[in-house]
Amino acid sequence: MLNMPSIDGVEAVRKNSVDRNSKKSHVRKSLSSLYARDLSARLFIGQIRTVCRSG
Repeated sequence: MLNMPSIDGVEAVRKNSVDRNSKKSHVRKSLSSLYARDLSARLFIGQIRTVCRSG
């Protein structure tokens, strides 16, 4: 909770840079979403494996 103002500041700075180069940010967003999806899929598979092992 104490870090909120600094986080907001970082967010504002990032938004400004995003507005400046929206194409780059779009690519970065799609890459990060792909990475997040891959990570969640790996976690999901890992959970299934651990469940199979324990069960």
